[in-house]
Amino acid sequence: MKISRRAFLGSAAAAATLPFPALASPGERLRIAVVGLRGRGKYLVTTFLAIPGVEIAALCDVTPEFTAERVETVEKAGGKKPAFFADPRKLFEDKSIDAVVISTPNHTHAWLTVLALQAGKHVYVEKPMSHTVWEGRKIVEAQKKYGKVVSQGSQSRSQTDLREAMAYLRSGALGAVKVARG
Repeated sequence: MKISRRAFLGSAAAAATLPFPALASPGERLRIAVVGLRGRGKYLVTTFLAIPGVEIAALCDVTPEFTAERVETVEKAGGKKPAFFADPRKLFEDKSIDAVVISTPNHTHAWLTVLALQAGKHVYVEKPMSHTVWEGRKIVEAQKKYGKVVSQGSQSRSQTDLREAMAYLRSGALGAVKVARG
């Protein structure tokens, strides 16, 4: 299945608005796998379930309890029972998976993105995509070499409340900021 870059780009938060049914011939489905099933992964599973033309074909997490809960979520929503894996490398071997959604702990994002690209998968990866410039370059090199689409989540950049808070801070209305803790 060919997927255009324009069709795949965008955040998972806005994924319900993307024209996924146009990605393939009528009757075909975009088969995705979600890797990392806790907080953000749980949200992404429910988000992708709402998109017509998308099938959650596989789930992956090192904690079996989370995988079992998400399998149940998919089945209750009327989807087919997805395959489940504890090891993402085994998941990437499945040739029927078109795209991978990565919501694992941050330090694994770059490694899993490169492995998914090497396996011929399109990738949506949560932020941060990488921890170092070197890791980021390896992702770009893999994307170019394997010709797949990579999209990174950056929802916080577009949230209205955060944009308004930054505008307020930049306006000087808060005064000089001397200390910030996060």
